[in-house]
Amino acid sequence: MDFVFYLADDSYLHLEFQSTQGPEELARFMEYDVALYRKRHKTIQTYVVYGAGISDAPQVLNCGSINYQLY
Repeated sequence: MDFVFYLADDSYLHLEFQSTQGPEELARFMEYDVALYRKRHKTIQTYVVYGAGISDAPQVLNCGSINYQLY
């Protein structure tokens, strides 16, 4: 995880800075968030900031009963 902030509303903000994009990255971010959730049991909002040259990137990883979405 690049940065994680605990917020006043009792949730977490997870920020990632990426120079690449793809479904592999989404799965990795989801794993980070699952580990944090299992430890803290708090809501997590994940935002990804992509570097120059990336104009389009997936924001949703649908795994059936798990639907992971970035903001």
